Amino acid sequence: MPTKKKTSPETEAVVKAAQTTVEKKKTKAKSPAATHKSPARKVAPRKSEVRAAAVDDMQVEKAAAAADTAFDAGAHHDEIAREAYYLFLNRGTHHGHEHEDWLRAIEIVKARHQA
Repeated sequence: MPTKKKTSPETEAVVKAAQTTVEKKKTKAKSPAATHKSPARKVAPRKSEVRAAAVDDMQVEKAAAAADTAFDAGAHHDEIAREAYYLFLNRGTHHGHEHEDWLRAIEIVKARHQA
């Protein structure tokens, strides 16, 4: 049977002090000074960056205004299909030009609605 080591009161005090310092280190929150890092500073944007952002905002507003007045081909699908069919008939019902007929029909309907 192993024998237990005898300790003196002095060694017990040293062991307890070491345990409490380890516990304090574990629970202590790190501050910027403890990590040797300085906190991040806010940097003001340069004048050129501010101007560029303003130009971008104006372009976004113009694009949104143009999108409001943009032609929606999905909303006029039936009308475009009818025009494409008429183009097909005028060509003499020759197959192989469906895509061109469809694109031309979109242009016709767009011109009709934007005039």
